[in-house]
Amino acid sequence: MVDPLNPSLFRQGWEGGYPEIIKENKLFEHYYQELKIVPEGEWDQFMDALREPLPATLRITGYKR
Repeated sequence: MVDPLNPSLFRQGWEGGYPEIIKENKLFEHYYQELKIVPEGEWDQFMDALREPLPATLRITGYKR
């Protein structure tokens, strides 16, 4: 029987067995650098912020008959 409270299952669940996503796209970076919407001194911080994972949300709504 599988123990649902086993901490190793939580670690395995978060990783999901999927390969690491490479969050790098030279064309994307070149495009936004050419637009000059981000000051050069803040470029690395901007890219780091874009590479942060987005939160997951779930909405459950009621159903009326």
